[in-house]
Amino acid sequence: MPFSFRGLFCCIPFLDLVVNHAQQNGAGQWVADFTQGVANFITIDAYTTLGADINWAVAPVGIVGNVNPASDDQFRIPLNNPANVLAAGNVITVTATAAGITQTVDIIINPVLQGLAVVADHYAFQDAAGWYALNLSAIPAVGAAAANMTCNLQAQTAPATAAAWSHVQWAENVLAGAALPALTALPSTQDRGIPLNAVRNVQVTVDIPAAIVANQQQQTIDIRNPAANANLANGLGIELRRFTFAGAGHFSVTQEDAANFNNIYSSNWTVGVVPTTQGYTANNNLTLNNVILRVTAQPAANTTFDIRGSVYFTHANGNLTALPANGNITINAGAVVGSQHNAGNLNFGNVPNEVMCNNPLLIFWEVRDAPAGAWMPLQVTANTVYVTAQTPVATTKASLNSGGILINPVYTYHSLLDMSCRAANGQAGGVANINNVRDAIYGLFNPANPNGNVQRLNPGGAPVQLKYWDNWTAVPAPALAQTLNGPAPNLFNVVNGNIACGVWADMLIAMWAMHGLGSGRRIGVWSSKPGLAAIGLPAFPGGFPNLPNIVANTRFLVRNWDYNNHGALNNANYTHTIIPMLPFGPGNEAISTAGVAGQNNPNPPPQFVNHFIVRDGAPGNFFDPSYGAAPGNKIAWVDNSLAGLRNDAVNPSPAGFVQANVALANGIQTNPNAVAFYDFVAGAWIP
Repeated sequence: MPFSFRGLFCCIPFLDLVVNHAQQNGAGQWVADFTQGVANFITIDAYTTLGADINWAVAPVGIVGNVNPASDDQFRIPLNNPANVLAAGNVITVTATAAGITQTVDIIINPVLQGLAVVADHYAFQDAAGWYALNLSAIPAVGAAAANMTCNLQAQTAPATAAAWSHVQWAENVLAGAALPALTALPSTQDRGIPLNAVRNVQVTVDIPAAIVANQQQQTIDIRNPAANANLANGLGIELRRFTFAGAGHFSVTQEDAANFNNIYSSNWTVGVVPTTQGYTANNNLTLNNVILRVTAQPAANTTFDIRGSVYFTHANGNLTALPANGNITINAGAVVGSQHNAGNLNFGNVPNEVMCNNPLLIFWEVRDAPAGAWMPLQVTANTVYVTAQTPVATTKASLNSGGILINPVYTYHSLLDMSCRAANGQAGGVANINNVRDAIYGLFNPANPNGNVQRLNPGGAPVQLKYWDNWTAVPAPALAQTLNGPAPNLFNVVNGNIACGVWADMLIAMWAMHGLGSGRRIGVWSSKPGLAAIGLPAFPGGFPNLPNIVANTRFLVRNWDYNNHGALNNANYTHTIIPMLPFGPGNEAISTAGVAGQNNPNPPPQFVNHFIVRDGAPGNFFDPSYGAAPGNKIAWVDNSLAGLRNDAVNPSPAGFVQANVALANGIQTNPNAVAFYDFVAGAWIP
């Protein structure tokens, strides 16, 4: 019987990917190096069942790649696109799908290391021997702070991106001198810092270990002790003796210690004398006048030389601005050892246009034989220098000083300058940015308590943390400063830093004025009671407050207080009897509860006869530095701060002038007319 044979042919689906122009590493990833400016590609070719369509995908989002327009079975990743250099540890994943089959490849494009540079104008210098820096801890005014001061090195990569810099590995080796802790990490991951707190010779190495083409880079920095003098031509020896801070931007800082209270710091730097504190205005001129040099070795002939100072300002982000200025002087033959010579004035141009807190501000002094010798270190000087947003101005009216209200004082006290410049550090100077400076300074008062930012410097001792009505229930109560700079106790001599609301208000007004904002106004708050004329305040205007039930012997209550029987509350009367403790009885009662925290005091007094806050100008918001409350209008301040009035004319005292309001934290709302705001500048009550 005949039979037939049928052959069956079938096509088995397959998908293969082939990577070109890359190498595999031990993890099975494909690796290539970035090629700056050259249109090279990693290509992934797909081989699959005849006629199957290929769908390509690439991750993560942001990767640049495309299907080769000449061949849709090839995907290309350009090697010259910075977006394709991912942070270390990340991979580009290319996925191909065809005929129900999926294949992936993982790709890494390494950055290329191009160099290791010394960051310009950041405490590093060059001489014939190479790069060097100075041991800043040897400068008495710097001391331990030198551990946080660095000369910086910068890894230069292609591309110059944060992702690229994360591939760089840093290593340091001390060739001579003191051991070195780990290099200091800096805000830019491109940079590392070498602490300038000891003598050492440091070799720093950078590498990208995974790069296909190795290109290790090195720099050596010799950290030396600073010089005290320099030797020039003709045997002349010279040292720096004195100079004077000057220029259109300079202003004097007021001292606070008991022995020198209200005296200004000297504008001079003098060798061997404790450095003084100085003030400058942003974007205004810095000049150092009368730079005095002393001969330490007699010259054999007339000797002309150059002198250079480089002033280093520190920005809020840690970057530095160096302002150099040169001078020239001739010292004649026969000038005796010990004789002093004036190199004149050095003009450094304008200080940076931002608020700054330079503690310390370093000036590196160098000399060289004229006209073109090598610069040699002469001296490093250090002073605390603050930079304000604008020129300090007089406040409108300030304060609770005994003997009456001070008119137009200009405050430049060291502690106030320090607090305000730290708070606004980095804010741009000038009138256009003054509201930002204003708010940054007020921000000093309103972080979460406890607030370590508000402190008196207390020259000669440890800083003193400032407090608002601290420990007021103690017997006897601690001293409480009621004036900024009047008779003791005042802000600067009250031992425990305990100050009243008027001093907190004056501090804020004075800090604003230091930065050119003289519109801060002292605002007094009283209950809207009769009899205020007896303390020198004017009568209320007609129709205000129109709350006839307020008695003369009354105080306002500070949040928080609880009231029961909310239905009995009345905006125009005392309705609830104050009780010392819970539980509430059947009648209408009120009790003090945990209050709003004041500055470094979780429990200020729950009631006051008056309170002092600040307003920025006649139409501006109200600021309450005693509590650090958010600025707002009159009603907002009352809602956030007060819990009614207390009648002390009877015993037990009743409370009231509130209504129910479930939207507020304690379920009550104080009648804003129950208290009156007095503007000491206008000499009038605020409607």
